[in-house]
Amino acid sequence: MAMQIRRTRTADNPPTGLLPGQLSVEMRSTPPRLWCGVDGDIDPSGRIELGGGGASADMIGWELVFVDQATITLRRRNGGHIKPNGKLLLIPETGWQLILNTNRPGEITQLGPNGMSYVSLNETVVGFVSLMLSPLAGASHGPSPTPGNEGTEVIFVGGQPANNQTLVGMVRGNANPGWFVDTERQRFVRSWFNDRGVSAFANLTADRVLPQNGVWLEVHTEIRNELLLWEGEKLWAQAAGTSVQGGSGQANYSAIGFDGVTPEPNVIADYIATNQYMGFAAQALRALAEGYHYATLLGRTSGGAGTWGGTTQTVYGRCALQSQTRRG
Repeated sequence: MAMQIRRTRTADNPPTGLLPGQLSVEMRSTPPRLWCGVDGDIDPSGRIELGGGGASADMIGWELVFVDQATITLRRRNGGHIKPNGKLLLIPETGWQLILNTNRPGEITQLGPNGMSYVSLNETVVGFVSLMLSPLAGASHGPSPTPGNEGTEVIFVGGQPANNQTLVGMVRGNANPGWFVDTERQRFVRSWFNDRGVSAFANLTADRVLPQNGVWLEVHTEIRNELLLWEGEKLWAQAAGTSVQGGSGQANYSAIGFDGVTPEPNVIADYIATNQYMGFAAQALRALAEGYHYATLLGRTSGGAGTWGGTTQTVYGRCALQSQTRRG
């Protein structure tokens, strides 16, 4: 079969219509790229890149994204290449997908309820890669010290770098049965590269009542903001809304809580006449460890039962909570 030579005035314009085994040189790109046609079951684009010169910083660019409850995808972003185990690879136009609960020998593709896992690009055989889950238990990640792969973020198992597992993200499954989640309330898919941080939002859907006991309690689990954090990130949260006291001259206290019912320092106290709604706003910022965390709205009463406004109190101000990951 004759070798096809593609000369184009448009950079980064891969050849189309290659037959399996047919070669093509993309001359206009910097560096030039060598392509080989393949069957569609190997790559849906019908081609793979065999080589493209040395890697440069502006060639590396990708992100891990949520597609649906069973699928996440590693796709091109701001560069289109990834460099696993010292090899520069062009990510296919359709990306690489991980589909939960598929039967792939030697690979983990099941999260389980509330399951936490790193996501890695796994080199199963030379020249063939796939996404797989790397459970957090007993694993960590860091820059590889291995010659030829120095600096690439990889999974560490037993304190040793697994150079065939390049870190691309972190995920958590929902409570049942363990699907991928990316909603306003639950940000459970994070990318390692080109990550822009995540934010969450939730509000009360009904009036929520706390008893007259003087103890800090979560107003309701429905207002939680659940997120995954990378090491070095902080979680900022802000709550606002209205509350009412059932006892004359008594107070409702509102505060932010992270991962439990310990209030952050910025506690808001409303001393309220009986059955009169008053507004409040509270915020907090805290550095947290890598992994799963949640922010929530806490409440405490000094006397009578306290009510925090939900759907029936929209005229006064429904209680809502927003949060965001921050660096530095």
